[in-house]
Amino acid sequence: PKVPLAYVQWYTAPRLTDRIRAIHNMPSVKKALSSDGVTPAWSIIPLSNIRQSCMLFPDFGRTPVSVWDTDNCVLDTCSDFLVNNWLSLFTYQTVYM
Repeated sequence: PKVPLAYVQWYTAPRLTDRIRAIHNMPSVKKALSSDGVTPAWSIIPLSNIRQSCMLFPDFGRTPVSVWDTDNCVLDTCSDFLVNNWLSLFTYQTVYM
């Protein structure tokens, strides 16, 4: 290919329950799984298809404490995340639910 490519791991559509809305109003996402139900879903897409990045951080209430005892990347060891829609005005306007 003659265009820049990006490796992307996919997540579920953002969810915003009434409980989450009342506390911090940040939607939750989970890692999407491939058809085998074990490995994360991923794609290689043209870089031009990416409109913006977003800040994910672990949903500490759903993440086992043992995860924090490793040197591994949080994105690799956790499966439940919150989307920080308060990161910037642009993020707030485009990710806010």
